[in-house]
Amino acid sequence: MEWIAADWTRRAPGRAVPVAYELAVGPHAWWTGFVHRLDRWYPGQMSVGRGLDYDLLRRFHLRNAFEGDRDDATRRARYVVSYAAEPVPPAVPDSARHLIYGRLRLSVAD
Repeated sequence: MEWIAADWTRRAPGRAVPVAYELAVGPHAWWTGFVHRLDRWYPGQMSVGRGLDYDLLRRFHLRNAFEGDRDDATRRARYVVSYAAEPVPPAVPDSARHLIYGRLRLSVAD
């Protein structure tokens, strides 16, 4: 999150960062279908990457522009967080830069 915060504040004004998480893959793919069923009682709260959003807010006073909006966020995001061992998500542009942080890949669309 530190790299995203530094890059965003250097390049763009505003507190809403366009970041998407593609972490519900492989054995975790069931997650997105499950959380939509909870929206009736707890709308928009259960999302993949929620802890990372909280870290972005707590440490850098930035919020995710797509918080609570899980649909098509990857297509519109400047930053996409995914697992490094998985293929690059299809919605990430071919021109994106990819940075690896442990098990995570940060794809940055320019």
